[in-house]
Amino acid sequence: MKANPAILLLAACACLALPSSSLAIVIRVPADQPTIQEGINAALPGDMVLVAPGTYSGLNNQDLDFLGKDIVVTSEAGPQTTIIEPISGGPASPSTPMRARAR
Repeated sequence: MKANPAILLLAACACLALPSSSLAIVIRVPADQPTIQEGINAALPGDMVLVAPGTYSGLNNQDLDFLGKDIVVTSEAGPQTTIIEPISGGPASPSTPMRARAR
């Protein structure tokens, strides 16, 4: 049985019309990207940057810039095990995921 070209075209158009969130990926830090900022840089709208347990400090782990992207940056195992050390010293560990939306 031969495929109907009109149905194939309709199916292709339906796939292209899917919201970008359905194509979202998870970027793991440090498995996929070495730092949180590099994870953010690699993310596309709708993606999630999942940060492994540990203490993150230094270049590209502080003063994070979401670059206006609609992404989620969150910890893999909660705020007790994933800590971002601010430049000033004490730990900063948000209890809820950080979410940035494009302006």
